[in-house]
Parts: sequence; structure tokens; C-alpha cells
Amino acid sequence: MTKVKIYETIHNDWWLEKSENLLRQSASTSDAVAIGQSSKETRERVKKGTLENNRQKVELFKAEFDKLSNDVKELGIKAKKSPEERERLKTLREKLALAKSNLRKAHDAMRKTLKKLSG
Repeated sequence: MTKVKIYETIHNDWWLEKSENLLRQSASTSDAVAIGQSSKETRERVKKGTLENNRQKVELFKAEFDKLSNDVKELGIKAKKSPEERERLKTLREKLALAKSNLRKAHDAMRKTLKKLSG
């Protein structure tokens, strides 16, 4: 395995782990808000469904990123690739880059919401 492939694998795994961490943090924050441990002022700064919407987006984009990452990995393993497979790999990598961008945006929105809720 080349250095680039190793770095790419580590990077992709980190994005997935980061998503899991944010989802766990949002679950604990959601529980705290539900039982009223956050201040009224804090709850007023964030609309009612914002945290749940952000959680759904992170889960959706995480699943998409994970699927595309696995598809790229599987297709990249083949030693001999036909021109069609190379073109498919290129398309998958473009989709993976878009999925990563969407996941990054979802992470940012989730972090901002969690920051507002934590005070």
C-alpha cells in the first residue's frame, strides 16, 4: 500500500470517527435539553428541531461518505482496470469529494448548534 493510500484511509476513517463523536455528543446534549438541564436562554437561541435536523444530516452524509469510500476502495484494489472501470473510479472519487464536502458542512452546523446549546 502506498503512502497516499494509507493517508487517504486514515483521513476517511477520521471523518467517520468525527461523525460518531458528534452524534454521541448531540445525543447527550439532546437528553440534557429534554430534561431541562440547559437554561431557558440557551434553549431560546436554538430552534426546537435544529439539533435533530443536524443529527439527521450528519447520519445521512456519514452513510453516504462511508458507502462511497468503500466503493472507491473496492474498485481501487483491482490490479487491472478497464477504461470503463477507470472512468467509474474517477466518477466515484468526484462523488466522494462532494460527500466529504457535505459531511464537513453538516459537522460545522452540528458543532455550532452544540456550542450554542452548551452555553
